[in-house]
Amino acid sequence: MRCKAYKPAISLFLAAVLMITPLSLSTVAQENTSSALGDSKQEAAILNKNEVIYATLAADGTVKAVYAVNHFEVSEPGGITDYGHYKAVVNLTDTAPLTHHEDAVSFQADRGNFYYQGNMAATDLPWRFDISYYLDGVKTAPQDLAGKSGNLEIRVATAPNKNIDPVFYDHYMLQVSITLDADKCTNIEAPDATVAIAGKNRFI
Repeated sequence: MRCKAYKPAISLFLAAVLMITPLSLSTVAQENTSSALGDSKQEAAILNKNEVIYATLAADGTVKAVYAVNHFEVSEPGGITDYGHYKAVVNLTDTAPLTHHEDAVSFQADRGNFYYQGNMAATDLPWRFDISYYLDGVKTAPQDLAGKSGNLEIRVATAPNKNIDPVFYDHYMLQVSITLDADKCTNIEAPDATVAIAGKNRFI
């Protein structure tokens, strides 16, 4: 691709679907705890729960942040207690507060879809990433690309993280996405990827 006045602030993130867990009503009743919600709270009936893990990567591929987006498909409104190792949680559905105590996250959900985000303290992933840049065929450090123009090639390589249980690397899906400013980058080619338009950006 051809980039002018390029700045190495590529919006690059990883989306790894680490858990897709259908929950039956009996399972939810066992996992929810009335003590976190108060005994008078009715427990919600949940048809499905999906959890997607997102990671934000630096220009060289090191992990900057990891967070989970949890989605509940609720058939009957009520209280839900979910579990995860989060340093902070955010309600993505409405303005109602979430109760976060140790590894438990409790909230009230109406019928329909409920989403919340959990920011993780740990940044270890099942994959390691190496991102390299070539400007007019010459390998260039990302911090040296600001203000340059020319033919830019971005290479993203992945490998297993030996410190993580290999079951995740072997059996779960990894999706890497790069966002490029179409005002600065033209003639974008990504033969093995899907290129989508997101406003003035190109989402690869």
